[in-house]
Amino acid sequence: AAYSYNNLTINKTAGTATTGANITVGNNLTISQGTLNLANRDANGGGAGILSLGSGATLQIAQGNYFPSGYASESFHSNSTVEYNATFNQTVAIKAYGHLKLGGTDTKFLSPGGGTTTLTGNLTTDGTAGAVTAEASGYLVIQGNVSFAANTSFTPNAYTVTMSGTSAQSIGGGVASISFNNLTINNNSASVTANVNLSIAGNFANTNGFGAGTSTVTFNSATTTVQNITGVATTFYNL
Repeated sequence: AAYSYNNLTINKTAGTATTGANITVGNNLTISQGTLNLANRDANGGGAGILSLGSGATLQIAQGNYFPSGYASESFHSNSTVEYNATFNQTVAIKAYGHLKLGGTDTKFLSPGGGTTTLTGNLTTDGTAGAVTAEASGYLVIQGNVSFAANTSFTPNAYTVTMSGTSAQSIGGGVASISFNNLTINNNSASVTANVNLSIAGNFANTNGFGAGTSTVTFNSATTTVQNITGVATTFYNL
């Protein structure tokens, strides 16, 4: 069975609303507060309306290569969360998210075909996502923190990650180290502190704000003899 709505609003002060079948929304799908768990089902629009997430709201997706489509526009509060939690390989759509949480199991693929994914909040993994792989030469712009659970590996390929918040940011979590291809630090208001070791296969640009903490930064390209360190004067703890 499938269900159709004109407008659908999730406004739960606690708990989760879980879809029991595919749904179609002719106009607005609004998650004001609480959690909408789509599981492995569709929640597509009818060509008009807005898909919106309010402050503290969460949208959980467990389909492999899916994000709700068919809406004229999307609006995600910086304190909202989209969580990809399938128990198999899953593609993360190129969007402007608030917080992005990667869970479930197997591999989460970022930015298929390139493009820029923007987070006004944090990037986290929940301890079950085994691997995060960045596809092609895409871009990830993060205004919050990066926190990877202990068992999560990051394969950056030709990816560029930019930390560009307006308040203090951190790179860390339960892992001992995180690998990057190109890493740009561009926080003009506060520091971006490395709380874990960083391995960089491409270039490092510190436009402003890098805080080394007690980390070791390793430049370890296996394909090029030239890796650039650019920007303002940078102090490393271990290099």
